[in-house]
Amino acid sequence: MIGNRTQEIIDAIGITNFIELYTLFNATWPVEIKKLQHTNERKLALHKLKGNCYSVGLDLIGKHIESVEDILDHGAESTAREHFSLLIKEIELEQDNIKQLIARY
Repeated sequence: MIGNRTQEIIDAIGITNFIELYTLFNATWPVEIKKLQHTNERKLALHKLKGNCYSVGLDLIGKHIESVEDILDHGAESTAREHFSLLIKEIELEQDNIKQLIARY
């Protein structure tokens, strides 16, 4: 569920700027998700994905990604990989919520 931060971001930067930011988010998150399959790109992809989520107010997903980064830092590759499909589902679920929020404007 969308937290108050998405609304705070819209209030701070305006709906037009948020839509531009959200469009960029939608263009980049699938690219970073694909990079998770490549071990040598995984940490940077997670870092970018985390930043992108925070930028549109998806703080809970950002925190989930931080946990996955910690798991990777402790060498638990297979455990971290189990979270990748969950991250995709979480982001996809939030798409409708953000679109509904944008539609109010």
